[in-house]
Amino acid sequence: MIPNLLESLNPATVMVILNAVYFKGFWMHQFDKEKTFLQHFYNKGRGNFHANFVTQCKEWIRKIGNFPNPKFCSRPNTGNDQKKSEVALPKFKLEYSKSLKKTFISLGLKRIFGAAQLDGLSDYRDVQVSKIIHKAVIEVNEEGSEASAATAIIMVRCLKPKPIIEKFIVDHPFMFVIYNSRNNLILFMGRVNEL
Repeated sequence: MIPNLLESLNPATVMVILNAVYFKGFWMHQFDKEKTFLQHFYNKGRGNFHANFVTQCKEWIRKIGNFPNPKFCSRPNTGNDQKKSEVALPKFKLEYSKSLKKTFISLGLKRIFGAAQLDGLSDYRDVQVSKIIHKAVIEVNEEGSEASAATAIIMVRCLKPKPIIEKFIVDHPFMFVIYNSRNNLILFMGRVNEL
């Protein structure tokens, strides 16, 4: 369901930590594909959309709760408050993908993206997290539901900062000394005021 969690890896990548979960479940009584029909799904405040709906008429437990417009149906394991009802719901597939770096930083986990002393995780001493990526997919249809989620933490070697090169540019009047460091003697000394 998630064929490409990572597009490509940086050559500096030393480790990728992955976790994944997968679920595939079937309806106790699958919906008949021949009864799938096209109907309006009313998007919240944004008009409607034609969607394929699955439907079946069975004994269901119906419950109305305290939430705004709450209704749910469940196939009963044992018979209490059962009532024959027709249930119709849209087939759907949702996909979600997000880089979690900004989220982790906003939660206060800034150091892992810099020099965080993560050397216990790798043979390299200079390791940092470069990316955290999360993807999730769920699909519901006549047969049941299938869902998958995966997260990858990509770790790279820290880029050492470029050494600061001090500049010593003599572009104005200056003094000079030619010095013998072995015996601490000044051999020549002078001043340049103009060239």
